[in-house]
Amino acid sequence: NWTISGQVNITNSTVRMNGTGDGEVGINVTSTGWLIINESSNITNGDVSAAEYYFLVQSGSNFSMDNSYLSEVGWDNINNKRGLKINTTVSSFKNNVIHNNYRGIILYSDNNIFENITIFNCDSRGIHLADNLNNTLVGINLNSGNAGIYLFQSDYNIMYDLNLSNNDEGIAIHNSGNNKIYDSISINNIDQGIRFSSGANNNITN
Repeated sequence: NWTISGQVNITNSTVRMNGTGDGEVGINVTSTGWLIINESSNITNGDVSAAEYYFLVQSGSNFSMDNSYLSEVGWDNINNKRGLKINTTVSSFKNNVIHNNYRGIILYSDNNIFENITIFNCDSRGIHLADNLNNTLVGINLNSGNAGIYLFQSDYNIMYDLNLSNNDEGIAIHNSGNNKIYDSISINNIDQGIRFSSGANNNITN
């Protein structure tokens, strides 16, 4: 396991989380940690292709990921086992490709900007926003998940220039309000382009 409590820079490098079974290894960025991933770095699993790992970014930490790749994170619908889980406000998160996770990103923090992200071939949701507010998603391409973007108790977010295709649902909004979605495309999703189960004052325009 890799516990990060100081500053670590991953620059133009490949990191392989080499476990023999699901959850045997993982990355934990603690509240005092600072992880910078950039310049075409790639974080993935190791020699056993079926062995997935965890990736936790704790509240209070510093985290940025730009122009890089992430895959094979998460293996089950259980807390801390779903995918890249972010509990802090990121310094920067843009121009990344995420694929073959259980969930692409699970975000529990406020005031983030995620820009130009491609997420595909995840078992569950592409981006899951929960218990947060004031996040911006722009230039997001999501396909082949059960929900491209899923909001749960997530308010006052702005999302635009989304391209959602070949998911079960493009966007699912549950118990969330005052979100704005515009200039986006949702096509070839199996069940629904956008599903509302509860919430108020959500504004969708194109």
